[in-house]
Amino acid sequence: MPETLFSEVSPAVCIIDVRSPGEFTEDHIPGARNVPLLDDEERKVTGTLYRVEGNESATRWALGRLNQRLQAFRKQLISQIPENSEPII
Repeated sequence: MPETLFSEVSPAVCIIDVRSPGEFTEDHIPGARNVPLLDDEERKVTGTLYRVEGNESATRWALGRLNQRLQAFRKQLISQIPENSEPII
């Protein structure tokens, strides 16, 4: 399905995949750019917290990590979007 869905997307569209690098490597939309919210280790910790302590604990931990580096993430994200493109995140 992704092949069909994204085969009709304008070349001016920039697809940003915010999953961890490992998830991106495993599978992604062709042409997508990876700007991860969490690295592989942080993703693993989040998943473990989710299984052991539940969604609220995992979400709180992940948001705490993101809050510490949101400005750097924003700059990295913007740098990956070509001029005159329409990002899909």
